[in-house]
Amino acid sequence: MYDFAGDRFGDSLIERDQLVCWECLALMKKFARFKRQVHSAQEHLRVLAMSHSQEVGLVIKIDFIIRN
Repeated sequence: MYDFAGDRFGDSLIERDQLVCWECLALMKKFARFKRQVHSAQEHLRVLAMSHSQEVGLVIKIDFIIRN
């Protein structure tokens, strides 16, 4: 998942023929790693939210069945 096209710079950082100093490259790699961690955390939260909503839906259905 990418927010905008500029997010893709970290995917193939090493494969590009761009000249940057080692300090800039290190910062770009660190930033790309951080963005992957954020995207991963966002995906985990999305899955947890979905599973929670399914559990709540199941509880409501069970409660409805018990009351009727």
